[in-house]
Amino acid sequence: MKLTAVPPQEPLPDWLSASLKDRRLIGNDQIAEVFDEIADLLEIDDANPFRIRAYRNAARTLRALTFELAEIIARGEPLPKLTGIGVDLAGKINEIVTCGNCALRQRLRSTLPPGLVELLSIAGLGPKRVRHLYHDLGIETAQQLCEAARQGRIRHLPGFGEKMETRLLSAAQKGIGSDRRLPLAFVEPVAHRLIEYLQQLAGIEEATVAGSLRRMRDTVGDIDLLVAAAPSVNVTAHLLKHPEISTVLVKGRTRASVVLGSGLQVDMRIVKPAQFGAALVYFTGSKAHNIAIRQRARKLGLKLNEYGVFKAEECVARATEVAVYQALGLVWITPELREDRGEVEAALTGRLPRLIELSDLKGDLHAHTRDSDGGNSLELNSQPQRMDLFDLQCQYAKDQGVLISINSDAHRAADFSYLRYGVAQARRAWLEKHDVLNTRSLTSLKKFLRDGGGGRPQSAQN
Repeated sequence: MKLTAVPPQEPLPDWLSASLKDRRLIGNDQIAEVFDEIADLLEIDDANPFRIRAYRNAARTLRALTFELAEIIARGEPLPKLTGIGVDLAGKINEIVTCGNCALRQRLRSTLPPGLVELLSIAGLGPKRVRHLYHDLGIETAQQLCEAARQGRIRHLPGFGEKMETRLLSAAQKGIGSDRRLPLAFVEPVAHRLIEYLQQLAGIEEATVAGSLRRMRDTVGDIDLLVAAAPSVNVTAHLLKHPEISTVLVKGRTRASVVLGSGLQVDMRIVKPAQFGAALVYFTGSKAHNIAIRQRARKLGLKLNEYGVFKAEECVARATEVAVYQALGLVWITPELREDRGEVEAALTGRLPRLIELSDLKGDLHAHTRDSDGGNSLELNSQPQRMDLFDLQCQYAKDQGVLISINSDAHRAADFSYLRYGVAQARRAWLEKHDVLNTRSLTSLKKFLRDGGGGRPQSAQN
């Protein structure tokens, strides 16, 4: 394959170039997967066939390469010229490598129901059939597909038939609850409804979310719930009566796994109240954080697991998270920081940041009216389908003295509630109040703009 240079892209900022060197680079196959999804979404949207084909051809080219494009980008070198990949697609490759996502994919996802991407993963369904199901029958999720198949409505669509309907029903039932991640803003309200439902049962002393949802990751694969109750309280039986449950995967006295009608899987653990703190630390994660604190425990001659902190056979802490961390010689670490990115060392030396709170925001610098499409500064967009600065990128920006603006990109009044998810992302990035532009008073903000955006506030009070 002859390699010639594509016109160079804009040079990467130093902080972003550093971020690429410090983290595991995205592979060609992953870039190709993004292009394949774009092609699928374009086809569902009935876009120009030539445009669709361009993305599919580019994906095939990427998978055939014997070298990694991300490594070239990390070195600051221009991409080689590749068959079927012009300046536009090369720019998108740079975007995917540096940002982990692509604005076009995010935009396409925002214009179509999120469940359509899930439908594409079901055996026997391609973009054309998904388009028919969506436009002709209004099917948006695997659960709706199952219902339509049971009612015999799919067989009448062009290109389907009774046998295809039966195969799709079987494939969809197997696919429900399979691995996928949804925006935090879509999953959190569902989890809160489940928690409120569980708390209605007498005998439940604690009920909370755990896992990546409690750590406020921007996307969530499934819902982890942790409940504290005496063994005599049948929490599982109560959960299984919830109207949103469509499939029961596991049921027992100490755990249950179910699938909701939306396709989301819910995993619930039930522990004794005395063990709740240790269990909450364990099931909140992350896996990397748990490994780090277990190593800390071993250095102190202790053993840490989901049942508590033990010295020989004696349990020295387990009732609360604070007690567990104190037994390890650490202050309590907020869930958003539990990713093994230096939080254990910071807790040990008293250097944990005082993280930004939603109440610290003084205003929103990116919202829409009928007359605007506004926005300025380095923006953390809180829209669930955008969230276009990852936590690591925000953290590198902080390290380089770059201010972040947390904005809602609101198109209606209700969208301002998305700010909490932008704040959660900022907290995962270790951002404090003084790291965020729109925590300033109006007077301070005007001065900042008059000065051309130079300087950082000297204290969190500015």
